[in-house]
Amino acid sequence: MSRSAAYRWMAEAMGLTEAEAHIGRMDPDACRRLIDLVDRRGD
Repeated sequence: MSRSAAYRWMAEAMGLTEAEAHIGRMDPDACRRLIDLVDRRGD
């Protein structure tokens, strides 16, 4: 998956706009939520 595709997936999975979906803007709770979503994705 390309970086841009990963950010699009993250935005959709977390209910964010693509502009909001940036790892540097996430607090620790959002990071944990993202890790959980990635783990459940299971690729």
